[in-house]
Amino acid sequence: MTSTLARSAGHPRQQPTGLDAEDAALARALAPRPERRTALALAAVALLALGWWMLRLGAHEASLVRWDCGGGSCATNDFAGAAPSLGGMAVVLGALLGAGVVRWVAPAAALVVATSALLVGWRGAVAEGLVTAGAVRVPVIIDGVLLALATVATVVALVRHVRRVGTLARLAGRRAAWARVTGYDTDEQGRVLGTLHFDDAQGVRHTVRTVVPRQAFAVPAQALYDPARPDDAARVRVGLPVQPLMAAARQTRERALRVRVPLPGDDL
Repeated sequence: MTSTLARSAGHPRQQPTGLDAEDAALARALAPRPERRTALALAAVALLALGWWMLRLGAHEASLVRWDCGGGSCATNDFAGAAPSLGGMAVVLGALLGAGVVRWVAPAAALVVATSALLVGWRGAVAEGLVTAGAVRVPVIIDGVLLALATVATVVALVRHVRRVGTLARLAGRRAAWARVTGYDTDEQGRVLGTLHFDDAQGVRHTVRTVVPRQAFAVPAQALYDPARPDDAARVRVGLPVQPLMAAARQTRERALRVRVPLPGDDL
């Protein structure tokens, strides 16, 4: 016991190297990591809320800002003068963070945030007599059109995201397992067919021929199966998790999936 404790105290803990580090990276690539997704989502919401407040402030108090101009440039000490730029940056950053969780829903929702903030700010300024309705009529009309389009885009993106990741199947009690899809074909109705290869929670391999999204042949997929009947093709669904934004991370996930679900003929 003494020698073991002495070695632990006298030498720094060795970091994983070689195959150990590579195995750890591959394991992380397929780990769910809900805490990371939650942190990204909360940060995105906070930035979007901050951006909304600053954009609304800038639109509402634009007529009150006093600018000092000279030498071909203008400056102000009023925070409301810088609020639109700062708010825009916060909204863009919030959209980027949100894209790591809900992909295309995030930029569409960010546009809703930005346009609604400007609209609320301008209407408030008119109601308080800071500007006339005619002075902001054109930007209000343009902003309203953009807000309507962004709202529609957000709804469409959200529906597609829910279908793509298999949210309803997960809520219905399906379990998720990383899967590989082979054997592209189509049926008489034009639906894409593929063979799902996945291991259930007990490590039993299953091979199910069913309808799959076309993208499942190109990106890592998940089999959403009924734990009571994992081989039932009628109850299996295919989910496509949000892909990492960085190409290196996407490649690592693809390689990790090949290691997790090996198939005959693989060159690992």
